Amino acid sequence: MARPAGMLGIHQGAVLAADDPRYTAAEFPPNKLLYLVQLADARGIDCRPWFAGLALTRAQVADPALRVSYR
Repeated sequence: MARPAGMLGIHQGAVLAADDPRYTAAEFPPNKLLYLVQLADARGIDCRPWFAGLALTRAQVADPALRVSYR
């Protein structure tokens, strides 16, 4: 059954994703982001607006030492 994206769990005492450290801790490699950037390049899509307002650049996404959060 579908749930709002901001909620975790299916019980009455569900936790907000913003309060869950698993979604805010920067511990995941950027391989999925890198794939999306490469896919955009291959399809001729300008992905620069995707990074507008972020403390992250397109060049940083290619750095294997980078870690990001799901948030």
